[in-house]
Amino acid sequence: MAHLKNNGITVFLDVDLETLKARIDNFHERGIARKPYQNLSDLYNERFPLYVKYADIWIQNTRLTPEKVCSRITHMLSGSADSKLGFIT
Repeated sequence: MAHLKNNGITVFLDVDLETLKARIDNFHERGIARKPYQNLSDLYNERFPLYVKYADIWIQNTRLTPEKVCSRITHMLSGSADSKLGFIT
């Protein structure tokens, strides 16, 4: 995570666990980096604090369309937001 943060802007697209479960229907075949015994809940609980800690931009994304997410990221990166980096709901 520190390597990613040192080499660019990190964007955390935050969704709750139930939404994530609904979006990822092929967890075991998808190629998500994880320990062999980890299920999606374990992985979420392990990574969530890291994503929060290292995010430059944090977008609560449970109810947004992909277009709206892109628009909000672009808005934050353009410098036209009140604070260049931060949390967006």
